[in-house]
Amino acid sequence: MKSLSVSKVIGGVILGFVVAGSAPGAVLVHNFAVGPLVAGSNGTFDVPQFNAALGTLTSVSLVVNANSAGGSNIFDNENTNGGTADIFLGADVTVSGPGATLTVMPAPQQMLDDVVIAIDDDALPDFAGADSAGIVGGNGSDSDSGSLNDPPNDLSAYIGLGNVTFDYSSASNFQVITTLSGQSQFVNPNFDFDGTLTYTYTVPEPTRALLLIAGGVGMMMVRRRS
Repeated sequence: MKSLSVSKVIGGVILGFVVAGSAPGAVLVHNFAVGPLVAGSNGTFDVPQFNAALGTLTSVSLVVNANSAGGSNIFDNENTNGGTADIFLGADVTVSGPGATLTVMPAPQQMLDDVVIAIDDDALPDFAGADSAGIVGGNGSDSDSGSLNDPPNDLSAYIGLGNVTFDYSSASNFQVITTLSGQSQFVNPNFDFDGTLTYTYTVPEPTRALLLIAGGVGMMMVRRRS
């Protein structure tokens, strides 16, 4: 009978350690959206900070999905020979967290690849006819992501009861890659972006008092049954 009681006491102690074992991680996701705006616009937006009462922040992950729409980029050949060109239209977007330690750079764009352009057929560029080519309107999209982990990064700027401020900037992309000589005519596209900021954290461990209470309950159950 005593040996049976000892095994129950051991079981009670083991129960206490199970309760106080490693707590599972958790995630908290915040969504954001900005725009539409004209490419070239800059600004800021806020996302709630991580409340330390929830646990210990271990990583911060940023995902940004950007889109470009509208605008134009038209190239007019002023060369006596025809040829081809790669023509781009879009926006380069940069989103940065505090101190620029967390930065993502999606670049939504459209592209005409190896478009054929005829020899110059006018004295001055008119951005029309067979000696010109380009993109007018349309849409492009791109995504980028980044993360910070503790260690080695300091995540204190993301912890609190207020907001963490992100900066964003943008620029139009009007590239024309060609061996031809000529001129380009362009109109800024619009852009917008949305995404998520994800906090990964560990849940607080139970205190030593909880460990002792859990073990004590197991021992009391043994004594009552004995």
